[in-house]
Amino acid sequence: MVTVTLTVSMRYLQKAAELHRRYGLTGLGRRLLERAFASVRTRLYQLRPEVILKTQIAKLPTLKTPARLTISALQARDLAALRLFIRDHNSDASNGLRRLRYSLDHRYSGLIGRLDGRIVGYGWWTDNTAPHPQAQLHALALGERDVFAFDLFIAPSLRGRHTGLEFLAMSQKHLLDLGYAYAYVNIVAANRRSIWVHHQAGWKDYDRRKVRIWCSAIMQCQDRFRRYDPRWF
Repeated sequence: MVTVTLTVSMRYLQKAAELHRRYGLTGLGRRLLERAFASVRTRLYQLRPEVILKTQIAKLPTLKTPARLTISALQARDLAALRLFIRDHNSDASNGLRRLRYSLDHRYSGLIGRLDGRIVGYGWWTDNTAPHPQAQLHALALGERDVFAFDLFIAPSLRGRHTGLEFLAMSQKHLLDLGYAYAYVNIVAANRRSIWVHHQAGWKDYDRRKVRIWCSAIMQCQDRFRRYDPRWF
């Protein structure tokens, strides 16, 4: 944890030095104030438009080239390597590690994507036996053969190289082999790249929702309220 904190602090210092070189001391001060006000405003109120997508798992995406990625269920022996991957590739590593712990504590199922034996991505899913708060907030009543997918992450260096599409295709095959029929996912509307990749994989728009968050404590979607937890995002 100390190493992660130092790494994040160095990134902030490097960014501040870059802004100082570009805008000077006055410009740096102005931008720091703007970010401080934006941070305070975000803590008081957030509006998160989200897109819910759905797919029939049996309709596997067509890949133009043979898949290079291998997908396997997350095992206890994978955790050390996964934590290292999150530290090295996630821009908010501390929150990524908190999300990992949250998912493990709630017995959600993880999938690991490997390329040439090394981890290059991961994702999570759950069914109606272990409901996820986001699915409950959006009133997604999962049937016995439905899953809710979340927290898909691909190494930044491999984005735009069909790796995300491969991950979705291989993940659907994994879930199909387990007997599931449909999958849902919710993605913040601003994440157009992820939405585009899911569309390429055959996922269809199911609904659009607006999530409101007050004082970093309470979430509302339509007439449903839940306690806000940043580990869900």
